[in-house]
Amino acid sequence: MRFAPQFDESDGTAGMGQKLAAYIAIEAVWLTALYGACFRYRPTVVFLSTQSGARFVQRASTFLQTYLPGSHNSIVKLSEKAYGSPQGRTVGEWLLINKILAPVSLPTKLWIAHRVCEYRKASQSAGMPDAVTTSSTQATQTSTTHLAVAQIKQIQ
Repeated sequence: MRFAPQFDESDGTAGMGQKLAAYIAIEAVWLTALYGACFRYRPTVVFLSTQSGARFVQRASTFLQTYLPGSHNSIVKLSEKAYGSPQGRTVGEWLLINKILAPVSLPTKLWIAHRVCEYRKASQSAGMPDAVTTSSTQATQTSTTHLAVAQIKQIQ
């Protein structure tokens, strides 16, 4: 039983380079989509406008004023700066959500990258064409066909 991933393809599994590239692509899509969702839906603003959000802020503020007054003042200043612009608010929400979801999202993204690479490896060994290569080849053939038809129409 193996606990660490192999760095070669001697056992027939996809290499770490392919998995790393797949993970980076998944991470790029995740980070971009999450930033867009935070900008569009403003999750902390929506949460803080509810009764439970207002109670949470009040209790946290009381706790910090009682036990950590210096931290309370710095958090208030930081909050005012962050909520002063839409981009600042979005970055703050984006960072907060990434930190909260990290224990679940990181293993999930790694698992998805592993599954994608294993699927590609299995489809290549079975002789099935890669979906990305096939779709780009079909798109090239279609655009070439349209170009040829347009040239024939110009000649006539």
